[in-house]
Formats: sequence, C-alpha cells, structure tokens
Amino acid sequence: MGGKKKLAQPRYVFVDSPQGPAVINEQHWKLRYNKQLKKFRLHYLPKDYREEKILNDRYPEILEHLKKKLEPYL
Repeated sequence: MGGKKKLAQPRYVFVDSPQGPAVINEQHWKLRYNKQLKKFRLHYLPKDYREEKILNDRYPEILEHLKKKLEPYL
C-alpha cells in the first residue's frame, strides 16, 4: 500500500554473570565487561566461540557502539 515501510530495529541480548555484564548483537559480536579487571573485551562469536581473541583494537567502531549499549548495566 502507500505507507512508509518501517525499518527493523537492531536487537541486542544482555547477559549478566559473575564475571560481569555482556551484550550480544544480531551480527554475533559480543562485548563483555570484566568487573575484576575493569576492562571491556570484544569478541566475534562465529569465529571465536571460546572468547579467546580480544578484538578491541581491530574494531574500535563496534567496540564503542556496544559500549554505549552496555554502559547502563555497569
């Protein structure tokens, strides 16, 4: 019909754990805040499901975007 099409809003999953809160987006990027170390850790889950590779320096724009989503939960 003649109406405007609504764009889908991105979805996020927020997780709380003893290590600290985390957020996962639709593209499977995961940002966790480690409470003990007071550091953020960015991971790309399809290629690193064990969360061994920290990608903060390689993808700073994704890090900053997810950080904004996670900060209210810190």
